[in-house]
Amino acid sequence: MKKKTIILTVVALLVLVGGICWISAKNGTGMNSEKIKIGVLLPLTGSGDIYGKDLKSGIDLAYNESSIKDKIELIYEDDATDVTKGINAFNNLLFRNIDIVIGGIMSNVASGLLPIANKNHVLLFSPKATAIDLSKENDYFFRIWPTDDMDGKYSASYIVDSLKLKRIAVLYDDGTYGVGINEEFIKSLKDRNVEIVFDEGYSSGQTNFRVQISKIKNCKPDVLFLPSYYKEAVLILKQLNESHCDFYISGVSSFFEMEIKLAAGNLTDKVFFTYPQYSQLSSNVVTDHFNKVYRETYKKRSPNAFSAHGYDSFKVLEQNIISLEKDGKEVNATNMKTSLESMELYHGATGNLRFDKNGDADKGLQIVWLKDIVFNNL
Repeated sequence: MKKKTIILTVVALLVLVGGICWISAKNGTGMNSEKIKIGVLLPLTGSGDIYGKDLKSGIDLAYNESSIKDKIELIYEDDATDVTKGINAFNNLLFRNIDIVIGGIMSNVASGLLPIANKNHVLLFSPKATAIDLSKENDYFFRIWPTDDMDGKYSASYIVDSLKLKRIAVLYDDGTYGVGINEEFIKSLKDRNVEIVFDEGYSSGQTNFRVQISKIKNCKPDVLFLPSYYKEAVLILKQLNESHCDFYISGVSSFFEMEIKLAAGNLTDKVFFTYPQYSQLSSNVVTDHFNKVYRETYKKRSPNAFSAHGYDSFKVLEQNIISLEKDGKEVNATNMKTSLESMELYHGATGNLRFDKNGDADKGLQIVWLKDIVFNNL
């Protein structure tokens, strides 16, 4: 009997210890506690890889200087700038029980991910996706970059009110991003006493724009509005320069690149674009810190709005993770969603941030002239 009693006692102790370990792991405490896993879904290959790599550099910088990085594990996936590949990569993260994801930076990819995120209660925290129709109240989507309607409205206002230009041509990417900005741009010009002399879209991946440029030249515009991704914008500007065009060119945030300045050539003084309220120069304590550490870490690479938004995307989540743990709450998508909705004003590298009821960033834009940008590599 004594031997049987000892065996039963040992079994009971093992069950008790096992239960304690399981509870500790579930609550994120104890020696066997699991790390907080955050998925990061970016276009590290494909046509949008330049944005993904800049964003990743900012995220990595923020993670490396985090005071709680030992509690966090970043799990990277590549959406290859493709909706289907993005959905597959997102499902890989879900399979690993990850319910907080930084990503969905291309609007079409984010649009494909959002229904899955909402259905599975997974927080999708985008540093970049800008399509207006992504905005919905009480869903699991948040973003820290201004929306397309702001790009279109701000560009239209600057062209008409500040530069006093009247004859306007538009050449836009016919995907979700370009169409969305163009619609808001045209809408903002209604009843503004201007003339749209050319308005045409082009396909993603197109390389020869000479026929469209010839048509635009014949229309004799004062300005060409060009909401374009980086790779096509480089080709268009190069061909505009070679065609000896002399009108202004109004772009978007993708124009903040050394290759854009090289491609513009003699047109550099006539190129301007909308850009988030971030500066390579010191504008506040956090921005100054980010710019300084970024240059020290990446040497010849210049910080930009993409790397800064990557930095802030991790920092915002970090701030809210600390807040949730302080309140004794589990770090999961639902609690993070509630925390972000009531978040105090965040002071970041990209300026001050608070979210509206749709999860959109409540922040503005600025106009940058290409001639005023100095790249480390030039």
